[in-house]
Amino acid sequence: MGTDDNKEIARQAVNRLASLSRATSNEIETDANGDAVFTFNGKVYDLEVKGVSGKAKQVNQVRGLDYLTLLIWYKSTDAFLVIPPNDVVAILCRKVRGQHSGLSAESGVIHVNKTIRHRYAVSTSALDQAIEQAIIEGEAVWPQIVDTIAQARKAADEATRILSEMWPSCRLTVAELNKIKAKSEAHARKRRRPPS
Repeated sequence: MGTDDNKEIARQAVNRLASLSRATSNEIETDANGDAVFTFNGKVYDLEVKGVSGKAKQVNQVRGLDYLTLLIWYKSTDAFLVIPPNDVVAILCRKVRGQHSGLSAESGVIHVNKTIRHRYAVSTSALDQAIEQAIIEGEAVWPQIVDTIAQARKAADEATRILSEMWPSCRLTVAELNKIKAKSEAHARKRRRPPS
């Protein structure tokens, strides 16, 4: 499925969520915000919403360090999974590395297996209550992991800074690349020559 298809299914997921619950589409689209917002106990919470079509068994680019409740919508069955933010972090941290990062909780893939479907599936009529419960659970755990998440973000930022400083000294010049290419082509020609 291409990027445009992913965006379309995600948009459909947010619209379906909004039609079934108190959640509304997040009109301010930034990386720091969720795809939808949900008002609970007088506070507004961001939600990350992913849509899955067909027989897909995973959701991509889940941002665990943003600590958002994750909703996964299966278009074919009109079913939702609601995963509390602390469980999102725990699921992602079981992996060795992330999808686009060495830090697994920064951006990762969640494989939606039977265990996850069974644990987090909710009926559409209980969607609001499931989101509320996920928020309560996430907030209860937050004080215990806030420092760890901050340290992880700081470590990722530091690694990025170190690599960006090293990068110029690791680059080959165009002249060096052309020499390597010429040697490689000469070697290939030499191997193709028939014996004399």
